[in-house]
Amino acid sequence: MIKNLAIIPARGGSKGIIGKNIKPICGKPLIAHTIDFIKQIPAFDKIIVSTDDSHIKRVSLEYGAEVIDRPKELATDTALAMDSIRHAVQELESSGETIEYIYILEATSPLRRKSDIVQCMEILRNGDESGEYDSIATLMPSHISPGRMFQINNNTISPYIEGSVAWMPRQSQPKAYQCDGILYGFSNAVLQKEKDSKSAFLGKTYPYITPYECLDIDTLFEFVIIEKLLEMGYPEKPLSSL
Repeated sequence: MIKNLAIIPARGGSKGIIGKNIKPICGKPLIAHTIDFIKQIPAFDKIIVSTDDSHIKRVSLEYGAEVIDRPKELATDTALAMDSIRHAVQELESSGETIEYIYILEATSPLRRKSDIVQCMEILRNGDESGEYDSIATLMPSHISPGRMFQINNNTISPYIEGSVAWMPRQSQPKAYQCDGILYGFSNAVLQKEKDSKSAFLGKTYPYITPYECLDIDTLFEFVIIEKLLEMGYPEKPLSSL
């Protein structure tokens, strides 16, 4: 029985930063930070990296994860992440494993605290004062309100949301949240039940608001910022103490 399975989805072929998942950051490959982080949480029974890339596979094995080879059709720019998760689960189950809970930790979101992950696992397994949940996801407040976003068509600027007023004070703008990639979790039971879902929000989902500022890495700019934050011990050490 695998009570708590950790999956790191890490395809090759990154366009923004070539070789992003194994690019060195603070002295070791990016993906190694997430592998080493998971190894510090005893509740995780198994760490799986799902990848189509031989270099990512080599690094993942070197740092102690197991690897499931992802089919090429599940590693394209348009492939859905949840399909690669289902593939990994099916591969494990076909080898005789029984899985209870599945957690996704993205390699491109290395700014994590153990206390938050442990709390998320507790909520998913036992619920809270409001009830029980089938899944959980970490989210952070969006740095830009949707009320301050625009679209450009034929060199004409217009609000992305019709009727919004970008010039209103920040405090008056509608709040929005975005997934930060720190953690998604769900029971295997709900994953099997919602076989066609494209989302990681399965069944009743608990929104865990990450209690510190974080980023995930899409650009070289974000890579440089996150490397500096990691060097300073963030987020285990708050910015106010650095």
